[in-house]
Order: sequence, then structure tokens, then C-alpha cells
Amino acid sequence: MRDFVSRVAAFFDELKRRRVVRVGIVYILVSLAIVEAAGNVFPALHLPDLALTFIVVLLILGMPVALVLAWAYDITPEGVQRTPSADAPVEPDEPSAEVASAPRTPEPQRPARARAPRHSVVALPFVNMSGDEENDYLADGLTEELINALTKIDGLRVAARTSSFAFKGRSVGIEEIAERLGVDIVIEGSLRRSGDRLRIAVQLIDVEEGYHLWSDTFNRQLEDVFLLQEEIARAVATSLQVTLAGEAQAPLVKTSTGDVEAYTLYLKGRHFWNRRTGEGLRTAVEYLTRAIEADPGYALAYAGLADAYAILLDYGILPPERALPELKAAARRALELDATLAEAHTSLAMAHQFEWQWAAAEREFRRALALNPSYAVAHHRYALFLTSVERPAESLGEIRRALELEPLSLIMLTTVGWVHYYARDYENAVEQCLHTLEMDPDFMNVHIALGLAYGQLGRYEEAIAAHQQALRIAGEVASTQALMGYMYGASGERGQAEEILARLREQASRQYTSAYYLAIAALGSGDVEQAFSWLERAYEEHAAHLIYLRVDPLFDSLRADPRLERLLARLEMAPAQPAGVQGARG
Repeated sequence: MRDFVSRVAAFFDELKRRRVVRVGIVYILVSLAIVEAAGNVFPALHLPDLALTFIVVLLILGMPVALVLAWAYDITPEGVQRTPSADAPVEPDEPSAEVASAPRTPEPQRPARARAPRHSVVALPFVNMSGDEENDYLADGLTEELINALTKIDGLRVAARTSSFAFKGRSVGIEEIAERLGVDIVIEGSLRRSGDRLRIAVQLIDVEEGYHLWSDTFNRQLEDVFLLQEEIARAVATSLQVTLAGEAQAPLVKTSTGDVEAYTLYLKGRHFWNRRTGEGLRTAVEYLTRAIEADPGYALAYAGLADAYAILLDYGILPPERALPELKAAARRALELDATLAEAHTSLAMAHQFEWQWAAAEREFRRALALNPSYAVAHHRYALFLTSVERPAESLGEIRRALELEPLSLIMLTTVGWVHYYARDYENAVEQCLHTLEMDPDFMNVHIALGLAYGQLGRYEEAIAAHQQALRIAGEVASTQALMGYMYGASGERGQAEEILARLREQASRQYTSAYYLAIAALGSGDVEQAFSWLERAYEEHAAHLIYLRVDPLFDSLRADPRLERLLARLEMAPAQPAGVQGARG
């Protein structure tokens, strides 16, 4: 019965793919319009009733003909062509991607000849050609798995996920993509899913010479997705004429589960995690939890769950008393199942950092980087850790390493600005933030960093404008409101600052609002006593951003106060000096 239902579903998917349903609906609507018009016109022309009957019969007989033609043929820019079956191979010069890039005419595949191996590649996000957004997670997941597999090929430099996905859905030519990422080869792919059947088309393009190096189509069942990933990765490696690292027979794709349901739930969880919104992160937690329920031994699902709770905590979306235990439990369980997961070590390092266990946090960061030196997220989070413990030169080194791996990552580019800001190098912070804004003027985090740097330079009008932009993009989030209130107070608009503080206090009575943000708002309104009261509350609740208290310029006016020194001592931090180290340009 289940197989029958699957086949029926696949048949209806095929009807949609071939546009039969759409043609049928349009045919019926047009036929009704013709009959209606004939019924009004024929009497005026004194035509017999038989004429109208003839039209109706003709339209009824034409219906199956139209449906058969819709099934068999399609109208394309090149004219009427036979519709390929779901199993038909893709011609080598068919663009597999949405040619979401700028229009181009693919060159024919060059005849095989002696060729030096290329050493740098980017795998662009596979395009979901299934006709619905529901399968975006699967297309994205296949791309990520291919990227991860290619990193295991000895001597091959692979653009990281963030850099690759920066071009998703954008009209950018492959020549420009290759130039911006410094790669020789571009991999494009597409996914079609019909029920449990997958059809993956992949092609490699030599950008410099303008030829397709290789293309192929893979038709498999969803249950064979793990074998499919390995097959694609090895086919790519062979076509690139590169040497596989380690044992040639060792798998390139590391499968942490054999359960297809658990795997698809994991991919959906990661898909929503990458959105980095409150709603997206909560949805990610739901999917990753279901993945663990489907396979309790799924280490990557635990690592993903730890990542989700780490961001929910870091962004102040969940209170530490809820997020921190979940973060630690998920990270530790992932490492129990697979101690080699750099992702889990990174999440555990963040948990230690939020608990103010500085030595343990650094140990886990270093372990993560030893296991996977190419894991850009570990370099990024380690850079922020080094900033929080007042080691700006080392922090700049780590964030630059992260950017070597992911040169188009907006959050990592912005972090260069944050490192300069916390080092009191405000001019370079502004310069870096403005550079990042050129890439994406709607990236909220960079507006916040820019506004803070402007504020420390006394450029309050520009600082307030930057925070207003952040509020426009993200809405009335507590952190941005607090910073806006601080800037109003610093610029002399004390009434505005007090109004924002009152609004945040009211919000805190209804939902979790980090006490650290309230301390900033109170300081902006000029109420030092209330600021210390909120800092004490932040200490009691383990507010996430308290880890930056040692270096945060917003609290420089309190550095001489013994109460701040005592609080830093409880955090096992020595008091920071207001005059920071001037960092190099980023």
C-alpha cells in the first residue's frame, strides 16, 4: 500500500513537472470563454444551434490531445522540444544551476587532453529544480556535504560554505565568482526530487579556459543518498586529477548516521539554523531534536543542537538558565559519540566561555582547530574569545585566518571591526564596517558595530543613524534599543535615553531581556547606581555578553569604581585599561 501511494505521488509530481495540470486548467478556462462567446455571437449571426454543439464537441475532443502534447513537449527559449523524462541524462552544456548567475552561453565540453590539475574550487549551492521550496534544505545539504568531502582532497583549496552560499539566488557570472574567491574551477549542480527519487546533475567548469571539464547525472532513491554523496565527491576528484588524502579507499563523505529520516531532519535543522533568526533557531531546535529521536546515536545532530542553543544564548533570545544546560549537554553527548567533531568542541568551548571558565574554553577552541584547521567558525569564535580576554593581536590573527577560509562571510568581516572596536582602534573599526556595508547594506550586525565606533569617536549623529538602521532591519530587539539609548544619552538627549530605558524595563517584565543590555541603557540615561544594579543581575543570570565586560568601551567611565573591579574579580578578570592596544588594519 505504501509503495502504491508513493507511486501515485510520484505520478502527480511528474504531471506538475511536465506542466500537464497547468495546461489542463488553462485549456478548461479558455474553452469556457470560447463557449460563452459563441453563445452570445452565434444567435446574432443567425447560425444554427448545431454550430454551437459542434464547437463544444470539438473542445471536448481537443482536451486529451492538449494534455498528451503537454506531457510530451515543452516550449523553451530554443523552441518546442520534447520534455525529458525524470531519468534522462543532462547534456553536458545544460546549466545545472538556476543560472542564477549572469546570462552566459556555456561552451561545449572540450575534448580530453593533457591538462595540469587545478588546485582551487568553489561548489555553488545546488539549485532546487523540484518546483517547491520544501526541498531547498536537501539541495543545500548536498552542497555542504560535497564541500566537506572536497576539503579532504590533498592539495585542493575549497571555498567554504559561507563564501559559496553568498552567491545563492544572485545574478553573478561565474567569472566574477571565480575572481572574487580566487578559484580556478566552479562546480554547479541541480536537484530534482519526485517522491523518493532523486536526480542530481553536476558539472565542473574551468573558468579560465571557459570549458566544461566534466558533467554527469545521478539518478538514485533517497535511501541511497549517502552512497550518492560519496559517488559525486569521487567523480569530482577524479575529473580534477587530484590525489585523495590518506588511503584512496577511505570514504570522503563521513556519515554520522545510516538513518535517512534522521539525516533529512538534520539537514532541515541546519537549514533553519543558517537563517540566524529567533524563529529560525527555534525551528532548528525542533528538527534537530527529532533527528536525535530518530537516531539517538547521531553525533552531528547533537553538535547541530549545541550550535543552535549557543546562538540562542549568544543573541539573548533564550535565558542562560535554559540555553546553557542544553548547550553543554548536547555538545558533551556529541563528543561522547564522536570525539573528533570540531563543531562540538567549538560549541563546548563557547559553553565554557559563557560560564567564565576561561582556561577550559581556550583548551576546547585549540582542540577544535587541531582537529580541523579549516573550520572557519572555530577561528571566528576563538577570535572573539581572545578579544574578550584582552589579546587583540592574537584575535586579529585568528579572524584573518577565518577570512582566508571564508572571505565573503559578513559576520566574520564585521568581527574584524569588533576586534578593532574592543581594542579602542575606532578609526579602523569604522573603516572595516564601511567596507563590509558595501557588500551588504542590510546586514544588521555591522550597523551596530559601526554605530558604537562612531559613538566612541564622538560622532553621535552618525552613531544614532547607524543604530536606527539596525532597528529598521531587525526590529525592536533589546540589544539595539539599549545601544540606541546609550548613544542618545552620550549625545545629550537624556530624555530619549530615559524613555528607552523605561521601555526596556517594561519589556523585561514580560519576556527575557538580558540584564547586560539594561545596564547599558541605564548608563546611557546617567543612572550609574541602576547600571550597577543591572550588572549584578547580569552576573546572577550569567548574561552572555558579560564575557565582554573586561574590554567593553561602554563601561570605561566605571573602570575606576571599586564595584566594577570586584565584579571583574568574580569573573576572574583583571581590570582592563581604558587605553587599548591599537590593532593593525583589517
